[in-house]
Amino acid sequence: VLVIAVGSMPPEIYLSGCCTCFVAEECSSVANLMNRLQRIYNRYDAWDESLRQLIYQDDGFQEIADLAYPIFQNPVTIIDENFKMLAVSSVVYQMEELSTCRPDENGNLRRENMSKEMKTNQKLDLSDRRLMVLQQRNPDFEILSKNLFIGNYYAGNVSVPMILQKRKNGDK
Repeated sequence: VLVIAVGSMPPEIYLSGCCTCFVAEECSSVANLMNRLQRIYNRYDAWDESLRQLIYQDDGFQEIADLAYPIFQNPVTIIDENFKMLAVSSVVYQMEELSTCRPDENGNLRRENMSKEMKTNQKLDLSDRRLMVLQQRNPDFEILSKNLFIGNYYAGNVSVPMILQKRKNGDK
């Protein structure tokens, strides 16, 4: 179900996750609104198709991380089961404010840059299959994190450190 709200937020019931909400600040015509929705759909459909093509290539992790950056407007990190960095969006080497996402000299996730949950093993469950929101301190930002599995075997993690573009209440 798609709810389209023009001019203001829809009632709270629609924001509870029961449907998808599109909020437009203004709308000059229904045709313009439909064109905006179509452009959004086309952008994500093209991204989905590109990701599907990369999944079938060997060593496509770097391309996946780079392809995700424009969508999330934040870098993406992919690690294996030993916290070895398989890929990180190339933009982390171009922007100093993203230096916290760079791997250490051995290609591992930097311990000082792990979320507080990873450092202390608090609330960190490698068998957790849900999307997690972890907290990073110093600098302070959230990390959207999803464990990866092959069958029941933990195989790694994909994370989006929300450094440049902060997570909004409606983000999932």
